[in-house]
Amino acid sequence: MKNIISTLLNTPFSDVFCPSPKGRTSENSPPFRVRGKANFQLLVVSIRAAIILSFILFGAGRLHADSPITSTAFYSAYYENAIVVKAHTDGVINDSIADDLLNDKVAIDVKAAIINALSWNIDGKQNATLLMPYIQKKYKTSGEPDIKILSADDLFCLGYLTIMDNYFQTDKPLQLLALARQKKPKSYTVNIILALVEAQKAMDTDFCRVYKICEEVRKNYSLTQDMKMDALNIIFGYIADYKEYCNGK
Repeated sequence: MKNIISTLLNTPFSDVFCPSPKGRTSENSPPFRVRGKANFQLLVVSIRAAIILSFILFGAGRLHADSPITSTAFYSAYYENAIVVKAHTDGVINDSIADDLLNDKVAIDVKAAIINALSWNIDGKQNATLLMPYIQKKYKTSGEPDIKILSADDLFCLGYLTIMDNYFQTDKPLQLLALARQKKPKSYTVNIILALVEAQKAMDTDFCRVYKICEEVRKNYSLTQDMKMDALNIIFGYIADYKEYCNGK
């Protein structure tokens, strides 16, 4: 991190940006253009301060938009499924997506891909809330059902949707996914998604832990391989970047 900050401090911004000539600002000629000679030290100091503050607050490039939940878009490994494509296109729960998520005949890794394709938004989403009326209908209850009566798959879907809706809050998703694992302990899909949420929580304190949590699942050969290898390669390809924080641990 020190090397990155040092580089930022020593990079001559005038080699990169300079103000556009007065009177020539337009859609194609923005207020600042590439290269040139101009004295704009105040802008340089402000930009540098903002960047360095980001590194201090969030760590070397690991901002919230770069995290186990937001940076593992494994749905692409399932793009031959029309419902996954629809989920990616719509980004919101609707009748057809809810039907597949709560269909006991749909494989759990496909359900995971659907939720992954629905994706996230830094301002939050409401897909878990949108799924609840469908859950109430399935379990024939007018209120929110006791989570203990939900099937492993339904707990899994609700938990994964909840973390995708708000990846800053991990407690409720962890509770739901832990219950899903209790009911489906051998599922690789359930275990790796739970691990990603645990890793998301670990982002606040220990980057090495992010790697180790997921590595434990990868090395657990007792699990039933119910997720595509291409999807796992996407997940572990991202998680591997955290191994560097485990030096000496």
